[in-house]
Amino acid sequence: IGRHYVYDALLAYTAATRMGLAPAQVAVALSGYCPVAMRQNIVDINGGTVIEDCYNASPESMQAALQTLGEMQPGKNGRRIAVVGDMLELGSVSDEAHKAVAHQCNEAGVELLLAVGPQAALTVAEAVKLGMQAKFFETNSQMAVELLRQAKTGDVVLVKASRGMNLEAVFEQFT
Repeated sequence: IGRHYVYDALLAYTAATRMGLAPAQVAVALSGYCPVAMRQNIVDINGGTVIEDCYNASPESMQAALQTLGEMQPGKNGRRIAVVGDMLELGSVSDEAHKAVAHQCNEAGVELLLAVGPQAALTVAEAVKLGMQAKFFETNSQMAVELLRQAKTGDVVLVKASRGMNLEAVFEQFT
């Protein structure tokens, strides 16, 4: 899923066919693509959908993941939920990048934002300024408990952070 993956597939198709591979052969190979673990892995859980994308995060990948979440339709009475953590190693752009995540969540129609990590606190503060429902957590375990309490049938949940945030622990507790 995600427009950015379509662009990647088109680039791969173009490169492969320019190198002499048969278009039909390339199309068959691309049709079998499956993302590796923790990279936009789609899991159906108890009538909801979880996008496990917690292998890594940068401002660009966070924006792409949130756009993808915004394009997905929750089930009946479902919501879009973003479970995010810090994007690490951003240096001087870190504060602004984390505040931008709140705006991206708002644009994507996220109805509940759960966040963990010192920089993600900036995301939550900005989201609250935008009038969003957002909660900050000190630990992954605390956030997992809240996600379990809040999630319901029909929800679409994105789990996204830099690898160092160990957000797959939230995903594992949720599943």
